[in-house]
Amino acid sequence: MDKQKLLMDVRFERSLPETNKAAILNKIGQFVWEWHTTKDKNLVGNKYSVKKVKAPTKLAEVWKFKVSAGNRVLFMKGKDVVGLPEDEQDALVLLEFCTHDKQILSARAKSTVTLDEEEVMESEETLRSKLEAKLEENVEQVVKRQVKRLDYQLGKSITRPFKYMNVEELIDVDNLQGIFYLNEEQRHCVNQPFAPFLLFGSAGSGKTTIGIYKLIQLLKGDSDLKVGYFTYSSQLLDTAKRIYNNVKRNELDEIEQELQEDAIAFYPIKVFLRQYIGERELVDFEKFTQDFYRNAYANYMQNPGYKNVCRGKEAYDVWKEIRGLLKGFGGITWDLEVLKTSDGLIKEASYLKLDEKYSPYSIEEKKFLYKLAGDYTKWLKANNLCDENDLAREVIKNGKQFASFDWLVIDEVQDLTELEFYMLLNLVRYTQNFLMSGDYHQTITPTYFDTRRVVNFLERHNLRYKEDENQVCLRRNYRNPQEIVKMGNHIGLVRQQLLGYDKRNDGEQEEAMIEEKGNVYTLIGDEEEQIKLLQEAIKKAYTYIVVPNEVQKQYLQRRLNNYTHIFTISEIKGLENRYIICVNLLSTYKEKWEVIGEHLKDRKSLGESQLYRYLFNMLYVALTRSQENICFLDQGMSQGQYQTVLGVIPQNATRFDANIFNLLEESTLMEFFEAALKLEQAGKYDRAIIAYEHLKVPGVAHRIKICKAKQHEEAGCYEEAGAIFRGEEYFEEATRCYKLAGNKQAYYHCLLEQGNEYFVSQVLKQPSFSYHRDLKPYLHGALKEKVERLCLDYCEQELMEQREQQVDQTLAIWEISEALEVLTQGLVSEKERRC
Repeated sequence: MDKQKLLMDVRFERSLPETNKAAILNKIGQFVWEWHTTKDKNLVGNKYSVKKVKAPTKLAEVWKFKVSAGNRVLFMKGKDVVGLPEDEQDALVLLEFCTHDKQILSARAKSTVTLDEEEVMESEETLRSKLEAKLEENVEQVVKRQVKRLDYQLGKSITRPFKYMNVEELIDVDNLQGIFYLNEEQRHCVNQPFAPFLLFGSAGSGKTTIGIYKLIQLLKGDSDLKVGYFTYSSQLLDTAKRIYNNVKRNELDEIEQELQEDAIAFYPIKVFLRQYIGERELVDFEKFTQDFYRNAYANYMQNPGYKNVCRGKEAYDVWKEIRGLLKGFGGITWDLEVLKTSDGLIKEASYLKLDEKYSPYSIEEKKFLYKLAGDYTKWLKANNLCDENDLAREVIKNGKQFASFDWLVIDEVQDLTELEFYMLLNLVRYTQNFLMSGDYHQTITPTYFDTRRVVNFLERHNLRYKEDENQVCLRRNYRNPQEIVKMGNHIGLVRQQLLGYDKRNDGEQEEAMIEEKGNVYTLIGDEEEQIKLLQEAIKKAYTYIVVPNEVQKQYLQRRLNNYTHIFTISEIKGLENRYIICVNLLSTYKEKWEVIGEHLKDRKSLGESQLYRYLFNMLYVALTRSQENICFLDQGMSQGQYQTVLGVIPQNATRFDANIFNLLEESTLMEFFEAALKLEQAGKYDRAIIAYEHLKVPGVAHRIKICKAKQHEEAGCYEEAGAIFRGEEYFEEATRCYKLAGNKQAYYHCLLEQGNEYFVSQVLKQPSFSYHRDLKPYLHGALKEKVERLCLDYCEQELMEQREQQVDQTLAIWEISEALEVLTQGLVSEKERRC
């Protein structure tokens, strides 16, 4: 496979027309191939009308080549790009696709070229020639205009490198996820040799992509490394897998790709932990809320001794305290006290000593929460249940027998409890061999993650750590428009002013890398006007509604009769969409934001407060879900308060108008299907199923079944999940589920469906494989006949290879013996001559 040298600016990607896109890309691919394989560039130049553009430009030189009549591609030569490494300077850089249509549309003329009456009478060939001449004239004008405004800087532009992949694959651009040319900062992250490596960055900064490039670099150095990739979110894990497969195809030749096959084990934390669950059921937030907390809350509210401290405590806040601190805390000095107690809780005395830097609650509230946590642990035991922290404790207590990885990547580390983080480090042979990435300011999941705690862990365990070598903070935002990044930076400055500057988590401001400005709206009218806006929004596939808590989510679901568009802050994390509508996100905490405003005015600090930090993180996460527009619907918030909190004055109105709020664009059925698919990929299976059920497009029934299979798998019902996956021909997923279910016969069937070679690699070639133990008891009928034939073929092939090796060894021994004999004779002759 020949390696290409081609870079493509994202603006080129966006400038391609949908009409005839495949044909255009095929022609571009031909040009690039001929340019790199033809020694005489003049031949290629003449064939494709390659010419330097003679127009004022910010760039050193801009060139163009002809795709068809009226269509040109603007490009640069690598030697003219500042900062491009010497071995890449013969690359081509695609900048923009130019077509005559843009010129005609911008001049508000007709969409086709017009001809005179006399011209119509002429021959078809003459007409075609004149039409082409007019198209050429139009596109030349477009080229000159575009070149004047073009700018390209390698370090700031979003660029895709095409190496081993063909540019034609751009036709399905969503499947090219993760393929980016690394800027100097990102390249440093990939190439630096230090372990451990801590990678922090804002939303949309490319942390996951850099981690994947880092893994590929490690495996290029040693393809025998065994790497574990862990994250909390199933959606992020699927994204990471897609990025890895894409980048691997683009960065490695076929031989290198084969060497890295199956080198990385991708795990969501829950899936990994479920391997050790036995007959128990895993408790997540939903089960905690419905089966434990609702009854516990009602009982405590009837008890006069606890009524006041219990009142108003939402399930999420209690779950966060139990999961993140009472059962998941590593201890101030990382003594892992939770590993030494019988119920997995830190000691009450230790908990009561924690100040507001760790927990926002008073002593009285803590005493209540500790009692509640005790009730929770008893409930777990009585019902044969467990949670993630329980399973993490068991993995840790089983010791280093689980340490089967050479390297670990822990993505979105802020979603994990400290106990889970410690457990993961028990899975790697050398504790320092890990890459950890995350964003302190996106800590929304029920944990109390703090970067300083991780650094403290490294120091306590005498792991080599230097802040300027082992840690990098990324500040370039490749996701959000200019106004969103501006607001995020303002929130960061306000947070620093009130909570203090944290050198490990606060750094330079973010830099927006996309050109779109974005819009910020508010509707200050009464609730009915806001409901009108929301009723219009749920008709669009490009909108998400974000609320601060479960109560408001349920209220809006009833008012709007909609389940799929409305998310709490914790649910929206990991998702993004073009238009985000925040409902009561600020007004729910109006008193707290007023305190923030007063402290800002008086230049006073709030100290280190988990509650106020959560408010800033909540707002930051909501903002960074938006790819284009964001709208705030709050009761009782003034424009001045918005400006204090957000740093901008939103565009506002008192009555809803779809045009004013940029909600006129209708969504197609296919766009709603893609929106449902995005929910499925995010692990929101209930929502995805409902969204699919409202659509009448091909593939809906299949996707609903896949969602149900994924639900069964998440619930630990592997047999049921495997049966659905197998029926839908998702054999890889079915294989995984049947393996976990212990259904060996179905497992072998699904392996065979993926090819004989795959079966051989996964079964027969395993070091500990035993035919009589692992295969024979499960072979019946057609499976028995097929597998036995496969085993015989495999054994015959192995025998032949062994014979070939023996022959090779015999020949080698004979050649060595013969050479030694000649050498001996030579030495004897030389000795006789000297004598």
